[in-house]
Amino acid sequence: MEMSALLFVPATDEHKIQKAETLGCSGIILDLEDAVSEADKERARANATRWLQQRASDGPPRRWVRINGLDTPHWESDLDAVLPASPDGFVVPKVERAGQLRALEDRLRRWERETGQNLNGIQMVILLETAAGVMRMEELLSASKRIRAAALGIADLAVDTGMSLDFAFRQNGFAAERVRLVLVSRALGLEPPWDVVYVFLDDKAGFREDVHFGHDIGCQGKMVIHPSQLAVVREVYGVSDEEMLKARRILEISAQARQSGQGAVLTEDGLLVDGALVRWAEDTLRRAGEQ
Repeated sequence: MEMSALLFVPATDEHKIQKAETLGCSGIILDLEDAVSEADKERARANATRWLQQRASDGPPRRWVRINGLDTPHWESDLDAVLPASPDGFVVPKVERAGQLRALEDRLRRWERETGQNLNGIQMVILLETAAGVMRMEELLSASKRIRAAALGIADLAVDTGMSLDFAFRQNGFAAERVRLVLVSRALGLEPPWDVVYVFLDDKAGFREDVHFGHDIGCQGKMVIHPSQLAVVREVYGVSDEEMLKARRILEISAQARQSGQGAVLTEDGLLVDGALVRWAEDTLRRAGEQ
């Protein structure tokens, strides 16, 4: 099973890009935004384009590019540079208005038509990193059919709202917003969100607790900023032997109940096997690669 982690890599650092390919991530996000200075934007685009051209899009890791914000003069130059290399999609930062996404949508649709590509083939993961973006969450997540999933940007959101970074991360200051993003995403038929980046690299205990929170509320995985964070994500989002045995048992009990014309079944050890639990079991085995 592929690991549920998206790793941000500065597009200026070719060594880190090459190393990222060996780490077993679900996806690599080549960063043209926060990790790249103004003077290095062109070099970052060139590196990203070269890597995308060399790396086929036939399986994990998926090839994402975080472009610059749609309120900056850089994002269209980002698209001009990397679109011909056919990334799997774009991570779109600091989204605040549906009109911003429509402008990006128009640009992508025009390129697809001009080049004969599949319409809506290029996907988006949007980042909500300001109070305005969070307030318009439902509107923004439904603004384009290209949107595959979303994530919160806690560091920028903390700055925008005046919350301390320590409280935002170590005290889970935006717990309600993280849960809300899961609910809105699923209500709109999107994939579960990618959980937030955790910026305190030396806080191992805090990171582990944060990964567990994202997993337990229903995120599909976590965005990470350093390879040292991957092991915990792999452990938490992986399927344990105990979970696999439980899932198989639930499906076996459910199959026996259907054969005998029963609905929900209460087992001897007090487990109520109903439709919700069957769906959990099916999803668990699917994540483990058994279905």
